[in-house]
Amino acid sequence: MTPVDRDTIFQDIYRRNRWRLARICRVVAAGGEGADLLQDIWINIWNSLDGFRGAAHIDTWVYRVAVNTAMMFRRGSGRRQRWIEPGRDVEILAREDDAACPEQSVSESLRRKLYHCVSLLKPRDRLVVSLHLEGLDHDAIAAVVGVTAGHTAVLLHRLKPVLAACVKGENNESI
Repeated sequence: MTPVDRDTIFQDIYRRNRWRLARICRVVAAGGEGADLLQDIWINIWNSLDGFRGAAHIDTWVYRVAVNTAMMFRRGSGRRQRWIEPGRDVEILAREDDAACPEQSVSESLRRKLYHCVSLLKPRDRLVVSLHLEGLDHDAIAAVVGVTAGHTAVLLHRLKPVLAACVKGENNESI
């Protein structure tokens, strides 16, 4: 891959995935750690770009790099102790880092409630829900997370009513 091709591909990846990855990082890591994680993800995507073989769609590959980076980042979080614990840092999760981020027509209050409820989930469940909210189908989520598509379908089927009840205020404790 030539340097020009690499730059062009990276710019295209960045343009298509910057908001998705930023939202996922806000769900996975607390406070300023989300920005650090996002930076690590972009560095790893850049460094790994020559190794992309095209076996999967490039966006699926980007998510896989992001998940692997997040897992490594989490392993190193013992020094930082800043990972989101259930119900913590909800304001940080709900805050938009950039006002230009294109959001759906969800009210601010509802979005804050949803982020709060997602923050109460187990780390892997948070990741699966985040990828689903980004519009990935079961096969893509399965490829990223490393489970079967059936498993992600069952997991999401079980989590949707739990999240709905939480958003309605019926369960705001650890779920």
